[in-house]
Amino acid sequence: MKKHFFPLIILLSMGPLSAQECLEIPDELVGAMQEDVIFLAADELKGRAPGTEGLQAARKYISRNFQNLGLAPAFPQGYRQQFAVPHRVEIRQADLEVAPKFLEGKVPHQAYPVRFSGNGQAEGSSVYVGFGLENEVMGVDQLPDEELRGAIAVMEAGYPPDLDLHSHAAAAYDLFTRLKKLKEKGVKGVVLIQSKDQQGKAPPREFDKRNSVGIPVLYEPSEKWAGRLRKQRLLSMTVDMELLTYQVSNVAGWINNKAPSTVVIGAHYDHLGMGRAGSLYRGDKPAIHNGADDNASGVAGMLTLARFLSTTEDPRLRGFNYLFVGFSAEEMGLLGSNYFVENLPSLPEYNFMFNMDMIGRMENRQLQVNGVGTAPLWPALLADITCGLDLSTTKSGVGPSDHSSFYYQKIPALHFFTGTHEDYHKPSDDAEKVNYAGMLATVRLMASMIAAAPADRPLEFKPTKNQSTQAPSFSVTLGVMPDYLFSGNGMKIDGVSAGRPADKAGLKTGDVVVKMGDIEVSDMQSYMRALGQFEEGDQTKVAYRRDGERYTVKVKF
Repeated sequence: MKKHFFPLIILLSMGPLSAQECLEIPDELVGAMQEDVIFLAADELKGRAPGTEGLQAARKYISRNFQNLGLAPAFPQGYRQQFAVPHRVEIRQADLEVAPKFLEGKVPHQAYPVRFSGNGQAEGSSVYVGFGLENEVMGVDQLPDEELRGAIAVMEAGYPPDLDLHSHAAAAYDLFTRLKKLKEKGVKGVVLIQSKDQQGKAPPREFDKRNSVGIPVLYEPSEKWAGRLRKQRLLSMTVDMELLTYQVSNVAGWINNKAPSTVVIGAHYDHLGMGRAGSLYRGDKPAIHNGADDNASGVAGMLTLARFLSTTEDPRLRGFNYLFVGFSAEEMGLLGSNYFVENLPSLPEYNFMFNMDMIGRMENRQLQVNGVGTAPLWPALLADITCGLDLSTTKSGVGPSDHSSFYYQKIPALHFFTGTHEDYHKPSDDAEKVNYAGMLATVRLMASMIAAAPADRPLEFKPTKNQSTQAPSFSVTLGVMPDYLFSGNGMKIDGVSAGRPADKAGLKTGDVVVKMGDIEVSDMQSYMRALGQFEEGDQTKVAYRRDGERYTVKVKF
């Protein structure tokens, strides 16, 4: 990759930015930005999934750019910070023996470990505990302490057939919680069973993460075995599993302006590869998820700021040091940024963090800035400096991107975001659909905010209400992509997945859902609350607005 040199406009003003004043960033930077996205979103990188050569190629590309710009390596070993992420759990052994050996030769056992199982061997008399609950008010099973200590518990895995799964009582049936309670009461192991009349799906056979309760836990899917296991038996069980991992890396370089504090500018560079968990693609065959907007656009924005800030002589911008970070494994749950903040490079005081995740689809100059409640300065700053953009903001420092990791370390953090679209997490998220002028406008706003921030003291951190943990849980979806930039009444649809409930009901991009069943939908929170009332197979009426008119359709989940 050749090195780019661009003429920079030097601002003569020595003081802080005045209201509405924005820095000039050369339009020529758009060319390099476009090269970044085209490279990172090329088919040759095959979607930049963890454990692939494509992700390594992306990391090397970012490192080369840091080196060409003269950024210093952020880690003692260089630009690379290596760490392990889960790949899959390999089951080496899963045995269940019953004395006397009933059904031997007729119905071989099919028991397999669940993700909550620990490794080990257990032997002892079985104790049937029903659903493993202990709540006198609810009138459910009591766990016999004296019988459980040293025994193997046999427990129903599902829900009673007459239980309202949306009631308060249903929360007591959380499987992990029930297993922990049995472990606390001294059982050596647990065998899960389930009859056909129970509600709930069987625990999955395959999983890529473990959350062990510390004792062996097997699920036996055979109903014939389940019927016999409800009677007391002498059981022996063995579980041996290993978590296989990938080695991935964050990549970081920094500009040392010999300033008292450091600003972090980050973006994740991984994506979904051929369509791992999280893909919204419904095709029959695997396909490359190029992730041009998610998040080649953010990486390109980060590199553009690095190009600008590494050469500017503006004293307002040289009042900070800058740490540029490409995070890995964000799509797996912010794993890269979590590891990064737990192993921060030893640099001058961390002041604040800017995160770019999906800044490539700006429309009508709209930009969302999340996390403005994390420092008292942000709302006033964004009220004065908009750079001609139509800004919408949220206060919470917690959200589904890497700024959350910094918030939890009490570092003020903002997430810049141009909204979701119908190509989100699909193979169609390609470079030719990216709005590069909009990306440059976002970078310009960020540089202008840095120039207006005080360099003589770190920003005051302010905790915010965690809006993410306030979200209700739900097990069904309409199959739509919400428009997170919509500020009107209702939930505006930004994309519809083919073959899903909304598509089958005739809902389209641009429709605004205002009611589901008996619940009025005024925003994203009420939309999710409404979804929480339904389960697979349910039907309801959905009211929506289209072109100023109100319509109602029937939807089956």
